[in-house]
Amino acid sequence: MFALDKDFLEGLGVDDMPEAEMKVFLEHLREEMEVRVGSRMSAGMTEMQIEEFEKIIDGDDRAIGAVLAGVGDYRGNEEYLRLKDASGLEDGSPELLGEYASLVWLKKNSPQYAEIVKQVIEELKEEIRVGKEKLAPVSDAAADVPAPAPIFSDGR
Repeated sequence: MFALDKDFLEGLGVDDMPEAEMKVFLEHLREEMEVRVGSRMSAGMTEMQIEEFEKIIDGDDRAIGAVLAGVGDYRGNEEYLRLKDASGLEDGSPELLGEYASLVWLKKNSPQYAEIVKQVIEELKEEIRVGKEKLAPVSDAAADVPAPAPIFSDGR
């Protein structure tokens, strides 16, 4: 399973940024991935499919329940268990059920989803590799910013 984390950045040689900057960069990558994957997936969907998927993503209990009703006993399903373990979410929690329902829905309505995600990941990796010199000045610039003057009497 793919994870956008420090290990991902380390594999690309851009993990030497400050923790706060890394967090912001990873969040930006997540958002960019969602936009790219979503736009490619939606290109092959009907308006009704898009609305249905949006309801699942937004946590609509009725939409999630409709998907899960077609699955049967999902609690013993290998994908459900893998998702539960990877996410750390509580068994049967609304968040976990929503995530699982979205996976089930995507498998049925957008079977190319996994391939689209792989393509987008590779594109992002290449863009980071090509542009990583541009990332370095951001980190270096942060190091050149003088520390603020102490505001407390004890020097903090």
